[in-house]
Parts: sequence; structure tokens; C-alpha cells
Amino acid sequence: MNCRALVLAGVVLASLPTRSSACQCGIPAPGQAILGARLIFAVHVTGPRGHDGRFPARVLAVWKGDLPESTTVALTGACGYAFDAGHDYLVFIHSSADSIGHAVGLCSGTRPLENAYLDRYLLGTPVIRYDDAYEPVTLDTMMKRIGESDGERFAPAFADFRIEAALLVPRLRRMARAELPGNQLAAVRAIDALGETASDAYPDLFELFDLRTKHDVAMRAAALSAMLSVNRDYHQNRKPILEAIQDPAPDVRAVVFEHIWHQRQSDEKEVRKIVWRGLTDEDPKIRTISIRGCRFSDFSDATAKKIKDLARTDPSNEVVDAASEYLDARERNRVRR
Repeated sequence: MNCRALVLAGVVLASLPTRSSACQCGIPAPGQAILGARLIFAVHVTGPRGHDGRFPARVLAVWKGDLPESTTVALTGACGYAFDAGHDYLVFIHSSADSIGHAVGLCSGTRPLENAYLDRYLLGTPVIRYDDAYEPVTLDTMMKRIGESDGERFAPAFADFRIEAALLVPRLRRMARAELPGNQLAAVRAIDALGETASDAYPDLFELFDLRTKHDVAMRAAALSAMLSVNRDYHQNRKPILEAIQDPAPDVRAVVFEHIWHQRQSDEKEVRKIVWRGLTDEDPKIRTISIRGCRFSDFSDATAKKIKDLARTDPSNEVVDAASEYLDARERNRVRR
């Protein structure tokens, strides 16, 4: 058998509705599609869709099921998964073979291989690896990836690895403190993605946010964001929050208004003052963030009046759009009541 097995992935594309309107099932979260799958394998799509509606793809690895040298994987129905040539995918097939092959839908859990780190970690070493270029995912893989120069782009993937926070957080803390070689900023953002499961990192983040690093705006903003993610107690975060809203860097100020609604607040009056500060900030991005955050709380008429003024007079289209959306939602809620 040729170890470079070929998979033909087909798709029925005629007059399909948009995915959001047509699909009535939920897309499985990372790690959920493994249970009950009949076939699990990784492919590299080698070319565009052919005249027969199929995509040629090379099998990289197989975890479950027997794949012959060539087979057909059909993407059928309104939830058909659209492959892109030149990309790698982790494919889950839950239904039995039909007349044209196996059905692969948007709701099967199939996703780009680069977005399937948790699935690959849970699956472990493949039963068959047809392509030596396929790299199994381990915690060492994760740490190596986050430590690379572009590790910031990879940091959000750590949100799926909260189940392994106890093993990852000590290593990320050391990288963030520069005690391990790697990308400090990416390590901080990975801690941010882990959220409250990384609460042990709070002291390190506080130090990175300290005024001694004020010259490094990106690190200061990232450290503050991670602080507010790993520990949502407003009382403990009050000092850095009040300091940050006075920071000359908009990126640092913006973090406060992105997180303020998720803090466990003990002083609602002070929080409202902070929100008002965001609504009057000189940076339109911050005004927009503050307006959109207002949907989480029932604000006073004075706040609503300020947002109404922004809807009429603000020079930023983004701010005006956010203000109009808020006012529309407020009116709908008023009518319902």
C-alpha cells in the first residue's frame, strides 16, 4: 500500500444557505468531538475542488478507523464543511458510510489542524502516521510554540488547556519572568487565556505591570489584562485599575474597560465612575469599548443621556454605531418591561 494515502473530500455546494442560518446543531467545543467518532484522521488538502465536487487530500495521520489507500469523504447538506486547498484539517466522521462516502459536516467537530491543539493533545500519538511532518501535540509542544517569536498569535489556544493549568502555569510563570528562554509577552498572554486557573501567577503579573515596566506598553497592557483575568476580585485589583485609567497609553487604559464588567465588584458607585471615565476618554476605541460594556448593567438616565449625546455628536463612526446599538437595545428592554 502506498503510505501516502489519498483521501477525496467531496462537498455538495449547490444553493447552500449561509452556515449561520442553515445549521441547527451546535459546533462541538475542542475535545468534545472525539467521543463517538467513527473515523478520526488528519489530512492535507492538496488542490482545489474538482469538477466532481471533491477535494484531493493527503492523509497525514489516523487515530481511529481503517482508511484504505483511497476513499471518499463527502461534505453533504447545508452544514457541509468547506475545505481550502493547501490547508491541513483534523477530520471527525460520526455517521456511517452512505452511497458516496462518509458525511462530514460543519457540526462534526472537523476543524483546521492549527486550531485543533486540544483535540490532538487528547488523541495523543496517532495509530498510523503517514507523513513524518505531522507532529503530535504535548505540553512540551505547547511551551515550545508559545516561546517562539510569534508566540503571541498562539497564546489564545491555551484557553482550551485549563484542564492542564497545574502543569502549564509554573512553566509559563518562569518564562514570563525570563527565567526560561522564550517569549515573555506570549507567556503572559497565555496566562491570560488560562484565566482563573492561573491565579498563582497574580504576583508575577503585578510585578510586570509595575511602574518599572511602564516604558513597555505592550507588556504593561498584557500583564494588566492577565491580572484581571486570573483574579476577578475588584477590591484586590482596585489599585492597578485606578492607576491604569490614568495611563498615557490608550492600550493600557483600554484593558480596564474591556474587563471592568467581569470584576466581582463591591463598590458599584466607583465602578460607574470608571465607566463614565471611559465614555469621556479621548480615544474613540475606549469610548466604543465603554459603550458596549454598558449592556451588562442597568445604568442611570445620566449615563444613557451621555451615550445619546455620543450617538449624535461623536466624530467617530464606530462610537456612533456602538451608541446607537446600545440605545436601541435599551429601548427594546424598556418596551418589554
